[in-house]
Amino acid sequence: MSNNLNRLRYLDALRGVAVLLVMMVHSTDLINTSGFPAMLTHFISSGVFGVQLFFIISAFTLFYTLSLEKKTKTDFFLRRFFRIAPAYYFAILFYSFYSGYWGSGTVLNFVFLHGFAPKSINSIVPGGWSIGIEMFFYLMVPFLFKYINTLNKSILFLSFSFLFKAFCFYLLKLPMLSDIAADGSFIYFWFPNQLPIFAIGFVLYFYLQNGSKDLKHVYKSLYILIAIVLFALFTKNPLFSNHIIVAAVFALSIAILAKLERETWVENKLFLFIGKVSYSAYLCQYGVIFLLRDLHLNNIFTNSYANFIYNFILFAITTLLIAYFFYLTIEKPFQKIGRKLIHSLKPTPTSLISPHVSKAS
Repeated sequence: MSNNLNRLRYLDALRGVAVLLVMMVHSTDLINTSGFPAMLTHFISSGVFGVQLFFIISAFTLFYTLSLEKKTKTDFFLRRFFRIAPAYYFAILFYSFYSGYWGSGTVLNFVFLHGFAPKSINSIVPGGWSIGIEMFFYLMVPFLFKYINTLNKSILFLSFSFLFKAFCFYLLKLPMLSDIAADGSFIYFWFPNQLPIFAIGFVLYFYLQNGSKDLKHVYKSLYILIAIVLFALFTKNPLFSNHIIVAAVFALSIAILAKLERETWVENKLFLFIGKVSYSAYLCQYGVIFLLRDLHLNNIFTNSYANFIYNFILFAITTLLIAYFFYLTIEKPFQKIGRKLIHSLKPTPTSLISPHVSKAS
């Protein structure tokens, strides 16, 4: 794969696709879709998997960026913090003021530990569970990048992620964890259930980097992975739930796009723009839903299909306009502050003249 970052424009565009998928399913909070055909309802609800597309792209691009830029761990963590935290903090404040809720969940969200608390994982910012998962993943990335450096190792890590998930699900059978096990939303959101998605992103990265040369060295790793898959299938183990299967399809689609020598239909200006503001759009989308509800701008058509199309278009346009404003006023300025801080922390070049050289008398 070329080391030209511009060739990764399709990933930026796919971020736009991902947030549109999420917005599609969330737009149903504006209308009643109970009368829709089952197939259409299923298609709309599949928009939830846009989050997994985000996770795959994140894992891929972080490894790709680290391979190009030999940054220190401090640089990496500061860049990630100033990329994610400022906009998320603003979202916490907005939704807390709107709901009037200020509790332990607010504090956990500020320190990005809400992903480990069943009552807080999605209690402040709607959809904020994924931000907690993402931030915890960031903590692991520099260390994973150090040891996962081949396609073979990435496949082994994918196998490990499935075993780790199975082990964690087994622990949930303990009586002391019964309350957590009963919380279906938390079980879906929590990190062990999402780790295989990031691992799929690693496999995708190494396959596209050097896949044709590395394939002959991965048979043993593939045997392990296939054995786990077969075990899960024959025992009807929920190890491979829908979000993992869809993530594998996403990864295959990205691999196909990457192999194309020319730009694809995905790399259009609209998707690239949406991809640029996708993070702010993800955070503010429910604020827009609340706004449209409060202004009674939803459900203006008697025909449910016309209502859905109208609501989605109005919801999407409003969200993207507000997201672009926040991108310009929050995301970009704080990323600039982060870069300045990183630059200020760099050691100054040492003097070329040794201090031990004696001055001429």
